Amino acid sequence: SNLRDDARVLGVSEVELVATGCGASVTRLCGGWVELLRGLQELGPLAIQTESNGSLIEAQGIAVAGGWSGRRGVVRVGASRLRLQLDGWYHGYAVRGAQDAAALQFFGLDGQRIVTINRGRETMRERWTQLVRRFTSADQNPWVELNAGSGAPAGQPDRSVDVQALRRAWDDLQKPQDWSDMLQRLGIARGQAIRLAGEPRSR
Repeated sequence: SNLRDDARVLGVSEVELVATGCGASVTRLCGGWVELLRGLQELGPLAIQTESNGSLIEAQGIAVAGGWSGRRGVVRVGASRLRLQLDGWYHGYAVRGAQDAAALQFFGLDGQRIVTINRGRETMRERWTQLVRRFTSADQNPWVELNAGSGAPAGQPDRSVDVQALRRAWDDLQKPQDWSDMLQRLGIARGQAIRLAGEPRSR
């Protein structure tokens, strides 16, 4: 997908790229995924995509969530049955795109997208908006820190960071891929680096 390709070029995860739109075209969701999925039935026809590297499955129709046991269950979408395990859903966002496009996107611990729910022409717009409002998080910060186990630097206390070294390294960046290498070398988390670099490097 374009999102996955863009994230790869920039050396960030998909969820970090999406989160930068918070407060504008993106709304962070607060969880309660089972209840959110149950609310899809009231919206009318949708298109739901599940994806991993090299494969994408899409089902279209009215989504009915049923047969749940804890955080595992089935969503029937038209003639299709999607088996979902929500333990891996760590981040959720409502995203508004061009030409009235809108989607709900859910990401795993590593920041990669797991499921996308796309609004269709026949989806009821007002009910979609109400569902997004119901699950909107109070935290709309445009940064997201991934779990240290995902391979991203966990960061260190701000007082331990050599800010001048960070800014010199930042100014020496030649291409987007150098960004991740810089963070790993300095042991600084993404949001921490952006915050400490300050203007004019970031704002």
